[in-house]
Amino acid sequence: KDIEKNMPWLVKTVCDIMDAHPNESGVIHSGSYDLGNRLLYRLPKPKQRRIHVYKGTEEKMETLRSFVEKPGNILMGPSLLEGLDLKDEKSRLQIFLKVPYPNLGDRYVSEKMKHSKGWYGWKTCTSILQGIGRSVRSEEDWAVTYFLDGCLTDLITKSSDNFPDEFLQRIIIKED
Repeated sequence: KDIEKNMPWLVKTVCDIMDAHPNESGVIHSGSYDLGNRLLYRLPKPKQRRIHVYKGTEEKMETLRSFVEKPGNILMGPSLLEGLDLKDEKSRLQIFLKVPYPNLGDRYVSEKMKHSKGWYGWKTCTSILQGIGRSVRSEEDWAVTYFLDGCLTDLITKSSDNFPDEFLQRIIIKED
């Protein structure tokens, strides 16, 4: 509900992250096409040129091919939590604009929540770990991951049992 109010902060923060990783490729998990587009068109042109976006499933594979051609590119989209193998230098950077909560308007989600109290938190934690796994593909692989949504703190507080200890021990909270 506060996306527009927070947009200047989001733009500045994404610019700062991109500046800190000028030659590294990565992924921005936008959560929705709308949020990704709102961000993209507010970024300065040089930052926009690094970001590769797609509009649907057909475009996704072509965009992925062009993304991996040049180091320093960033792939942005709402459906990048599964099905990508961005090992090693293909992705050293990840930004989650929002915590990937399941859509409460989906009938399946609402039915699952009625029958399984902890399912919603578990599913969200699983989606986060899946998303991180797009860039970290082996024990030797690594990526720096940024969460720009304060809801992650709430999720960890309520669902920490759903995260491995290794994940929880690596979190660094930065205040503005």
